[in-house]
Parts: sequence; C-alpha cells; structure tokens
Amino acid sequence: MHTLHFISHTHWDREWHEPFQIFRIRLAQTINKALEILATDPDYKYFMLDGQTIVLEDYAEIAPERMNELSEYIEQGRVLVGPWYVLPDEFLVSGEAIIRNLQRGIRIANSFGKSMMIGYIPDPFGHISQMPQILAGFGISVAMFRRGLADEPTELWWVGADGTRVLTTYLRDGYDNAAWLVHEPERFSEGVQRLVNSLAPHAVTENLLMMHGTDHMQPWDNLPKLMRLAEEKISDVRIIHSNLPEYAQAVENYLMQDGMEKLMLVKGELRNPKRHHLLPGVTSTRMWIKQRNARAQNLLEQWAEPLAAIAMNLSSVTLSETKGLDSTARDSSPMAQNDRVVRDLRPELRLAWKYLLQNHPHDSICGCSVDQVHDEMAPRFDAVEQIGGDVVKHALTPIVGAIDTQAPSVPSVPILVFNPAPGPRSDAATVQVDLPGALESYELIDANGVRLPVIELGRHLDEIFKVSATADDLRWMFGAAQSGQVDGYILREFAFRPEGERVHLDITVSNQGEANATLLDAGLAQLAEYIANPEIKKFDVRMHSTIKVDLTFFAREVPAYGYKTFWLRAASAPTPLLAEEGKVVVFENEFFRVEPNPSDGTLTITDKLSGAVF
Repeated sequence: MHTLHFISHTHWDREWHEPFQIFRIRLAQTINKALEILATDPDYKYFMLDGQTIVLEDYAEIAPERMNELSEYIEQGRVLVGPWYVLPDEFLVSGEAIIRNLQRGIRIANSFGKSMMIGYIPDPFGHISQMPQILAGFGISVAMFRRGLADEPTELWWVGADGTRVLTTYLRDGYDNAAWLVHEPERFSEGVQRLVNSLAPHAVTENLLMMHGTDHMQPWDNLPKLMRLAEEKISDVRIIHSNLPEYAQAVENYLMQDGMEKLMLVKGELRNPKRHHLLPGVTSTRMWIKQRNARAQNLLEQWAEPLAAIAMNLSSVTLSETKGLDSTARDSSPMAQNDRVVRDLRPELRLAWKYLLQNHPHDSICGCSVDQVHDEMAPRFDAVEQIGGDVVKHALTPIVGAIDTQAPSVPSVPILVFNPAPGPRSDAATVQVDLPGALESYELIDANGVRLPVIELGRHLDEIFKVSATADDLRWMFGAAQSGQVDGYILREFAFRPEGERVHLDITVSNQGEANATLLDAGLAQLAEYIANPEIKKFDVRMHSTIKVDLTFFAREVPAYGYKTFWLRAASAPTPLLAEEGKVVVFENEFFRVEPNPSDGTLTITDKLSGAVF
C-alpha cells in the first residue's frame, strides 16, 4: 500500500514576471486565505511557505495585525517556514552567501516559532557539488529538489564534494505535480491515480509526494474533502494531509527497516536537463547584475567583515587597557584621541547582507525577470556598497591609528596598503593622496628607505568657496576653528598676502586626517592679528582642498591579512619609472617580446610569430 503525502504549499517567486510589490499583494492574499482555512478546518492540517522566510518580512509590512496569528501557527507546526531566507541560484552567488542565506533564514524562522529543517531547494537551475556539506553544517540531513537529475529514483543519497551525504528526495515530477488536479471529485481522483502511476515505479519506499501547489498558488479550502473521496475510489492507497518533515521521517523509518544502504548515490554538480530545463543562458544574462553582485560580495566578505573584526578586536583591547580610568581620563587618553574605540559594526553588516541576499533569488540574480525587477535590484546593490564602504572606512581608522606611520627619515605622507587575501600578494596599488604644499615634488619610499617607481595619474584640487569678507565676517566664520575644522573640513594651511587695506587669505583644507596643531595655532594667531588691525578693511578669502594626487605603484609581498607602509617625501631627485636608472627591463617568452621605454613608460611589443611590432 502506498501512502500519498499531500503537501499544501505555494512556490513563491518574490519577483519575476511581475515586480515585487505586485507579487507581495498576492502574497498577502495567499497567506490570508491560508490563515482562514487553518482557523476553520481542523482537517486542513498544514501549509508550507516554500522553504523561505523573506515572505514573513514581506507579509509583516503589509499585514502587521495578523503576525501574531501567523506566528501561532508556525509555533504549532501548521505553517512551515525556512530554512532559507530566499531560494538562490547556487552557481551565481558565493559559498559564503549561501551560508548567510541559511543562517538568516533559520534565525528568522526560529524567531517566529521554528524552522523547517529540510533542505528544500525546489527551483534553482541545478545544484553545486558542495550543497550536501553546507546543509549538513546546519544540521540538515534531508534534501529535496526538482532540477538536475534524469531518471534516478525518487529516494537517493546526495553526496557532497567532501563525502558528506544527505538523504534526498528527487522531485522527478516537479514541485507542482499535484497542482494541476481539478476540483470535480471524479476527475480529481483520476488525476491522483495518474500521479501514483507516474511516481510509484521510481519510488524506493511506499511513500509518494503529492506536491499540491505551484507558483503563487493559493490553498484550496476543499482539499481535505477531495482527498477523502479519492482515498475511497483508489485501491491500495492511504491519503494523508502531510508536511515535508513528516514525509521525510516516514521515508527514513521505511529505509531503516529495509535498504538504507541500497540507495543510489549521486555526486558532483547536478546539471542534467533531461526532465527539467536548467536555463543555462541565465549565467550570462544581464551581465551587469553578475558584476555588481561579485563586487558587493567581495566588499563584504573580503573587506568590510575582516576589517571590522580586526578593528573591533583592537577596540576591545583598548577598552580593557582604559577600563581602570575615569571617563575624563579615558577621553583624554592617547588611544581615545586616536579613535581606536569602535562601535559594534555587526548591525550594519547584517543589514548589508540582507540587501544583498534580497538580490539572490534565482529569478533575480539570473536576470530572467521583467525589466522592472532588475531596475529595482540596482538600489539594493547601492545600499550594500554604501553600507559596506562606510564600514570599511570606519574600521580602517582605528587600524591605521594603531600602526606606527612615522617615516624612517624626514616628514612624509604615509600610505598604507592592505591585503585582505589569505596569502602574500604583490600587485599594483592605486591611491589618492592629499599632497601638502611642501611635497609639490615628491618621491615614494618603502620602510627601508628604498625609492620605488611611481606613476602619477593626475592631480586636482577642489575649490570650496571664494568670498570677500569683513573682519566681523571672519570672526563669525572662524569662531569655532579652534577645533581644527570649518564647515566639516580639516584646516591644513593658512597663507596670507597683505595688499594695502586688503588681505588675501588662502586656506587649504582636507576631508580626512587631523589638523596640525602647530600650523593651526600659528595660522589662527596670524588671522587674529589681521582681524584686530583697524587698517585692514577687507579680506579676500579662498578656501580649497589640498592638491589631490592619484598615484599607482607596485607594492611587493604585502603579507596575508596584513599591510605594508610606504611614504611620500620631498624628492631629492626625479623618481624613475623603472627600478634602476638607465636600465631597460625586457619581458620575453616564445610568443612576445615587451620592451618598456624608461622615458615615457610606453611599451614596444614584438609578435615573434608574425614579426609585427606594436
């Protein structure tokens, strides 16, 4: 006798052939109907929300008054949610993103009651070979999916790249095999019989999944009645309203008695399109999405989070070193002045990950939805970059503050090159530097004082304002300048040029670093003298940024998860483009000869096969 497990569910594409907000209205209608059926029909036992928890967030925004009711059903196990936050495409997102997806999904599901701990992955376009070990890492021992296999049986072992295996149900007739049944009792029963005939020859156990749901489908309030009538008409079957955990337990109980080790093993990437198409073209559809996603993942995984961890660790050391001081002493301590105490950056990182994961559903990241859907992805990527960039900036400040950036010789501008990779790295580094007036001509040196080749890509300064002012205007304008700032800018240098009854005042400011106390005091004292002089009637004030120089140089052997410090100092002689004056370095293999010109940095390239010279 076969046991037919009817699973009431909806497959929810958050955004696809309609934009998100249109689908969300339908989502609210679907959940509202499910709640009404659950409240009025005890025979309608379960409803599954597609293994995702983002639907809970989306529903909460549109129907907050019903969240307590929904939470009660989740706690009771009648509404099943999780373990995913969204159903991603596994090939187009990083492994870390898949882990964060599950982590967030399980956390949200548990906050509403409990998570369904089944690796339900119904619709992604194939599966990566590491998915079994990722699921097992979360304590998930059972998987269920639709795409990627051919004529394999419905129960099998899915073996990960490291040998981890999970008990898997192959949805060979789809996650919607029972969705196309009709309401008329006789035809409903005939349809159920056809489903049994299709699945039974491929089933290892007596348990068959009847997936009663499909894309954006609402629940049927007459389903229990139709199930009872079908059970009466079809011989040798038992029909129950079930859920995936109950089905998985029934399969496991059966196999424990007869044949767990006899199951077929499948291993590696699951990319067979025989029964369910894989849409391979989506790998390169709307390439800008893939590029922005890669940059966003790299920002969070390789920069924001590692640097935040280092900065917060430095901060905890700082707090332990200063916890014996009273608040006044703490605020005046060198460490407090160096801004080494860091706020908890985890809330910002969690928010950035939330926005990034919202771009990872398979119909979103794959670029196979209507234009409006993908237009709405861009602001989410923007949010990730804004939050992640700010975390990096905030984390770097205490890290740099903890590093000795004193030059090995004369006063210089330090340049720190960070390597977030797990191994040493030599690569070109590009940086924008605020160049003090004293370094109009400069050279680059390393920690040993060795001069390095450097290329200047360009320089510019920003005019902030030019104004003609009175002494009273300047008193108001620079009243708070003792802090070292004016209008949010750091005061760098003052230059005065008296001309009769007028004084031309040139002020250099920056949007980074700290004011030089000596130069600031001297400049403000000189300004006070001019303001107090009754013979001075007008001040022509020009405020501008420091000269900003874009530089590229080659940083060698920057250690793993580490940094190297370089310095710009006043030039003793012109800096060569090549490592040694007058030496021409030639790069050559069996195909090309590349010869740099030391005077202008151009390259002469000879194609050795054709003789062509470029």
